[in-house]
This record gives sequence, C-alpha cells and structure tokens, in this order.
Amino acid sequence: MARRIKALTTVAPGVTFVEGPAANWTIIHSATELALIDAGYPADFELVVQSIEAVGCDPRDLDAVYITHAHTDHIGSVPMLREVASFAVYCAGQELQAVRGGERHQIGLGDVLRGGCDPRMLRWSVSAIRAGGLRHVFVDDAIGITHDAPLPGRSEQIVPILVPGHTLGATAYLLPRRRLLVSGDALVTGHATSRRLGLQQLRTEFHWDTGLASSAASKLVQDPRWVTILPGHGALESRRGM
Repeated sequence: MARRIKALTTVAPGVTFVEGPAANWTIIHSATELALIDAGYPADFELVVQSIEAVGCDPRDLDAVYITHAHTDHIGSVPMLREVASFAVYCAGQELQAVRGGERHQIGLGDVLRGGCDPRMLRWSVSAIRAGGLRHVFVDDAIGITHDAPLPGRSEQIVPILVPGHTLGATAYLLPRRRLLVSGDALVTGHATSRRLGLQQLRTEFHWDTGLASSAASKLVQDPRWVTILPGHGALESRRGM
C-alpha cells in the first residue's frame, strides 16, 4: 500500500502540522524561512517534500531541521533532504552522539519479543521495518542547541524544552506566541501499538528511562504555555478536548 499523509493542517500562520503514515513532522514557513521539526521515516522522504510543496514552499529553500530525538522515524528523511537542500540540523547536546551515529536508545527486536504475541506490537514492527526503521540514519555535523531559550535567528519564536526519558536528550519545541507544543515522543495522542486515542505516553518498551519519561510527560501536561499539541505520533489535539 502506498504511503500517504493522513492530515496536513495549518495550525497558525506559517506553522503546518503533518500527520504522516506513522510519524509526524511540523513545517515552519514564511517568505524568507523554511524549517522542519522532525522528518519522518526514510520512506517518508517523498511525503516530506510533497508537504513542503503543499504549503507553497520549495524544498531547496529548507534552512534548518530541528530534531526532537534521534530515532529513525524522526530523522529518517534527513540524509535524502540533504541531497536537495543545504541546511543545518539541530538537536539537544545530550542527543548529539546518537544523532551523529553513536549509541542510540531505540527499541530493538528483543524489546518487541518481550511484548509477547501482542498483535499490535507485531504489526507495528513489520510496518516500521518496511518504512526503513532498521536503517542506520545519522547526521555527522548536527549542532547542539541550548534549552529554555528561543532559538536564535528565527522570526518564529521556538523554545526547546529538554524532556529526557524517551531518550537521553529528547526535546520538545514550544512556539509560545502560537501556544503550540511540538512534543516529539514525550507525549503522543495515538500510536499503532496503543488501543486508545488521546493524550498519552508510548509503551514502556519505547523509553530509555521510564521514570524520567513519566516525569517529562507530567511536566509537559502541566505547562500552561501551550493550548494545542503537535505530537510525534497521533493527531494534533487541543487542551480543550483533553
């Protein structure tokens, strides 16, 4: 079955949320700037390009990609995008080693097997492999960012928030003027392995440190600065609907 974008939603002027086949990304765009927060699986490359074109931008103008964490379903299309455009890639300093190709806190076959015969887990595993989830994707010149301060050089204010637990350097991105939170996998609203929809955490098998992940999720839920969440998996959701 062909991969398709599930939803492409303009949530604020210059901010478009893309719900991909299995992982999401956000486009920050204006007449002079074009950036992504996350970039889907390797198999999502063409969809990322299509989504950029759908908002009236040229992929060749991409100037930055901000990474929530180093898992392949969030950085997968970056190397192919680098063949189209010249742009900087940013992530938490704690995540640099993983983004640059070092040890990565990512679910493996053993974790899947420990899930027993859960059909949801097995179906997710097959689809992830088909999407390129086992590829060793890395960005050897990624740049570390400072948290809790607006990213420099951008007209749209973007504030990185360190939310460790899913990975060592997992990062959410707050757009305070828009009251938007791009949460990565620290909080999601759905996943192929989950039986329910709505604000939630991923299964414990997906987290590097479950205690830290729970603390990070609680921190984000209680943060009053956002109204709408743009998760790494699942549909966008408003606090009013929670």
